[in-house]
Amino acid sequence: MSCVAGKFKAVTGSGACQVCACGKYSNASAATSSVTCQHCVAGTFAPLTANAHSSACQQCARGKYSALDAQCDNPCVNCGADTYSSTLGGQSSNSCQACPAHSRSASGSDEQSDCECNVGYSGTGVCECAACQAGTYKVASGSSLCTQCATGSFSTMVGATSVGTCQSCAANSNSLLQGSVVCKCNAGYTGDSSSCMHCPAGTFKVAIGTALCTQCVSGKHSAEQAATSNVCADCGNGSYSSDDHSRCNLCGANAWSELASDHKQDCVCNAGFTGSNCTACVAGKYRESQRSNIAFTDCILCDAGTYSARVGAQSASSCERCVEGTYSSVSGATSPTSCNVCTIGTSPAGSTNESDCRELCPAGKTGNHPVCEKCAPGKFKPFSLCQDCPCQNCSMFSTSLSGASLCSCFSGFSGPNGGPCIACAPGTYSDAIGTRACATCAAGKYAHLAPATVCSECSMGTFLGTTGANSSDACKPCLFGTYSNSSGVSACQKCGAGAYSALAGATTDKFCTCNAGWTLANTSCETCGIGKYKNFSGSTECSLCSSGSSSLLGSNSHQDCRCSVQTGI
Repeated sequence: MSCVAGKFKAVTGSGACQVCACGKYSNASAATSSVTCQHCVAGTFAPLTANAHSSACQQCARGKYSALDAQCDNPCVNCGADTYSSTLGGQSSNSCQACPAHSRSASGSDEQSDCECNVGYSGTGVCECAACQAGTYKVASGSSLCTQCATGSFSTMVGATSVGTCQSCAANSNSLLQGSVVCKCNAGYTGDSSSCMHCPAGTFKVAIGTALCTQCVSGKHSAEQAATSNVCADCGNGSYSSDDHSRCNLCGANAWSELASDHKQDCVCNAGFTGSNCTACVAGKYRESQRSNIAFTDCILCDAGTYSARVGAQSASSCERCVEGTYSSVSGATSPTSCNVCTIGTSPAGSTNESDCRELCPAGKTGNHPVCEKCAPGKFKPFSLCQDCPCQNCSMFSTSLSGASLCSCFSGFSGPNGGPCIACAPGTYSDAIGTRACATCAAGKYAHLAPATVCSECSMGTFLGTTGANSSDACKPCLFGTYSNSSGVSACQKCGAGAYSALAGATTDKFCTCNAGWTLANTSCETCGIGKYKNFSGSTECSLCSSGSSSLLGSNSHQDCRCSVQTGI
């Protein structure tokens, strides 16, 4: 029979067929030469003999290759590190493909996915491995994401491989976000990240960042350094903010400024002072409110007819008028000796000329002297220091008799002659014209309207024990056992002995009835006599005890009647 595939016989005869050696194969039948045994190609091997087909040659696994042919034992070697091969039967190192940039793999890798991104790079290896951005790092190879630098640190390095590349922020700076590439100055500090200086007094900064410190606005100040909020406060009256707004400078002596002033020019002299050094006005002069727009105006002379001995006078009212019967034509007078005495008649206070001296009608009369008429009722004239001065109407709630120099308050009102007149409050009254104070309503009376000229009396059957009541509600009904038969009382009368009133607010003693054990005798109650009793209230007579029994005085029940005890002789 012929030699089967995988065998051959090169000589004639009865000898056996020879087998193709390992590492070879032959698919020819009746082969007559070893030449028919073909080598397994590079990248394959055949450990058995008599291989009848090329499929008997086993391929190198993925990630391996072999450049030798006709191999019996496995000759396949691993692709080198940082390469891979997904091809079966690789015949040379050329079948091993390099991993993408910035990635690596172990030797013998058989898929591109076996390529892992290097430290400092992130990705899958299948795609491009990207360098870790500034502010991040990656300490191990693989597909993991880059790790962000912690808050309070930063990094400018790209592709960082260690946490050590994350540097701590410099003093007074911070990074609020992970993965920061720069630190920013804290609130209250300004500058770049390498040198953050505190905001000086008079400034503040409310947020982290590179912004400049904000200066306090005009008229405000702050002594706080590194302020993180607007702590600027108004400069008080009498001061103004310094140029750097770190403090408030005081105005000089006797000077004043508005709240939140910003310049020395805002300081003005106080009333009574003047000049660049704010010196006091001399006697005979005055200067009014410091709030005037004319900060350093001169002091003003007192008018003619007045004088002032006061230094530093603050108003025209400090200039006193020459008294009645005198006059002065001099402005800026410093003493009453400047006021000349009238040689005839008199003059009003503050007169400025001798012609002001004349004979005048007295208070309460009007006209041209010597023809003077009394002021009519309801009018008055309080002085005599003018010619033909008219009588004036009395003010509200006051009146006068004829020829009056002052008006008096109406009844129901109180106040001095000339007013003002104030209405008596509820609970008080005034029953006459004049200056008398409002009187308090007595006990048993009240006044609920203002003004009151008289107090109303509590009605019969009621009482009021306190004074100054302002309402009829203060009047209370007489209690049980009492009565009031007149109005305006401070206390109700008690029923007589042995009598009681069961009615609240009783207005007469007729509501007082005799108690049990008592009976009416004429107009008063007396006790039931011995041997009698009465078991109900009222004016009826007492009942006799039954025969053979007796009772004590004032008995109020038939049970008080007891059998009499007789004694023998």
